This record gives sequence, structure tokens and C-alpha cells, in this order.
Amino acid sequence: SCRSSFAPKMSVTGIILAGGLSSRMGNDKGVIQLDQQKMVEKVISILSPIVDRIIVSANNSNYEQFKFSVIKDKYGRIGPLGGIISGLEERTTDHNLILSCDTPRINTSSLNSLLKFSNEFEVVVPYHHGHFEPLAAYYNKGSLDYLIGQMKAGEYKLHNILKGLDFKAVTFPESDETLKEFFNINSKSDLIKYHDY
Repeated sequence: SCRSSFAPKMSVTGIILAGGLSSRMGNDKGVIQLDQQKMVEKVISILSPIVDRIIVSANNSNYEQFKFSVIKDKYGRIGPLGGIISGLEERTTDHNLILSCDTPRINTSSLNSLLKFSNEFEVVVPYHHGHFEPLAAYYNKGSLDYLIGQMKAGEYKLHNILKGLDFKAVTFPESDETLKEFFNINSKSDLIKYHDY
């Protein structure tokens, strides 16, 4: 197991969402070289200290090189919800951390702080500057049936779906550091901004 001593003693699956179309980037953003590491490798290193297993939700074979379970997003073209459901269906633990592959600056300690509420809520989501971060969040396996029901009803927007779950928002400071931490890379101009930060 790759968990470190500061994580709570429970089994956690890390689910990395790498199934997006990357249409604004023009190529598969998860395997873009950022500095010494590819973007998804940074996300793997963020999750590794606090999870027991990592699953990558992706629709191509680019991610098999990292030697983790790669699962196809079975639901396609409905945005991140399909990847979350696909990942949760494959998980073997009650406790799960979902992290998008394009958020390479999140602190391990920030994700760990979400796990403190894991026994009380179905979903625990960071909140800052008026925004929820459902793609850097804790999801209990108990949320899965509701997520599937919403998907079948044609509701794909996570911000709307969260309202129907027993969820907690963890407020992060309204600071430049927080903006930097949750900065996600969607385009070539975002890549330039990432390196300028």
C-alpha cells in the first residue's frame, strides 16, 4: 500500500478522470509533459500518499503506461459524470477521492481534509471564490445509485446533482494560493499560465 502515516486508517480508492475530449487542448491533456512529469503523473503523486488503489477513467490506451487500472468511461459524452459513475462502479472501497487529471497543483493535505467528513456525508466538496470543485472531491459509494438515477433522468450537471445528495462543502481561503491550487489546465493558454504561476 502506498498510504502514508498521516492518512486516516480506512481504505480509499483514488479515481482519476482522464476521459475528457481535450477539445480545447487539441491533444490528450493528461499525458502532456508539464516539467519532469506528465500531467496525470502529478495527479497520481498527489493521490498516492492517501489512497490504497488508483483507477484511471480514460477512453484510450495512453494511460496504461502508468501501470494502474484503466477503465473506459462507459457512458460517454455526458461530461465528467460518466467518468465518476464508471470509476465508482469499479471501486472496491466505500471511500473514494475523485480528481480530474487537469488539476495538477492540488495539495495532498487538502484532499486529506475532505476525508475527515467521510463518515458523515455522501459527498464532500471543496468550495472557494463562489465555486464548488466536484472534480476534486470525496464520494462515498452510497452516492452511486443517486448519480446513476440522475444520469438516467438526463441531469448531467454536477452542481445540480450535488444538491440532491447529503453533501458538505469545505470552504477554502479566498486567496491567490487557493486559486493556484485549483487551477485546471484546459487549453494551451492555460499551459502558459501554469508555467508563469
